[in-house]
Amino acid sequence: MGSVDFVSKPIELNELFARMRVHLGNARRARSAQRALDSTGRWIVACDRNGRIFWSTQQAADLMQRAGARSDQRAYLPWEVVEWLGQSVEQASPAVLREAFRYSRNGQDLEFRILSDGGGEEVLLRLVDRHRGTDEEQLAKAFGLTLREAEVLLWIAHGKANKEIADILDMSPRTVNKHLEQIFNKLMVEKRTSAATMAVKVLWRDT
Repeated sequence: MGSVDFVSKPIELNELFARMRVHLGNARRARSAQRALDSTGRWIVACDRNGRIFWSTQQAADLMQRAGARSDQRAYLPWEVVEWLGQSVEQASPAVLREAFRYSRNGQDLEFRILSDGGGEEVLLRLVDRHRGTDEEQLAKAFGLTLREAEVLLWIAHGKANKEIADILDMSPRTVNKHLEQIFNKLMVEKRTSAATMAVKVLWRDT
């Protein structure tokens, strides 16, 4: 029924109030995180390993709805997606977890990608509208960048420092700097903040 805790009789009011504060705080943090994802136009779905949906951003819900898949809480992902998810999580190798699953229905062409699976109950999935392309593909097309340059620009837009980008993309900080030089030249800007602003305008349009 959705219960997360209980207290047994006789009830100690101090314990009851303490538990209520903890659960209300957790709920507020969860809502805050979901609102942040909604406001940035991200297509994210949280589900369990059997495909039962815990929550999704509004953009992801709308995308799945257009593809004819129910997306409300306590609904399940389409069985084809659930089957792929189960196989991917079971094998659990980095290469398998990076593989995407293509789902096409009602004129919609979606891609499901595993964002994180910490071994717990919740799995985070990212949806990609293949008619629009991935964030990297959109940036590459908009600014005439290579996909590698687009990846660097994407993380610049997320506020990451060069060292962090180097770690994320498994390259040296010097290589990141070289990519940045090319990005600045192609975008005709001098600062990373200007490049990030231009990237954000592309990524958040029509979301």
